[in-house]
Amino acid sequence: MTDLSKFMSERLRVSNCAVRHFGAEELPLSLETCIDEVITWASQAANPPLAILAQRFLRSVLTLSSYEVGCLQEC
Repeated sequence: MTDLSKFMSERLRVSNCAVRHFGAEELPLSLETCIDEVITWASQAANPPLAILAQRFLRSVLTLSSYEVGCLQEC
């Protein structure tokens, strides 16, 4: 499974959970827009469980090897 497919799988899982349990809007397919939305959930959600879900998503994305490679190339 590639990093992109792992990301999209986690995005779908988190998005479905957020829509079903917290009334949030579905996460966008665009990687940057999706991450921006999740950061907003993590930092500004009035609902603590939604913020925790967002934090879990971000932790899983930060462990992908392609993220590490991208960070090293930018530095």
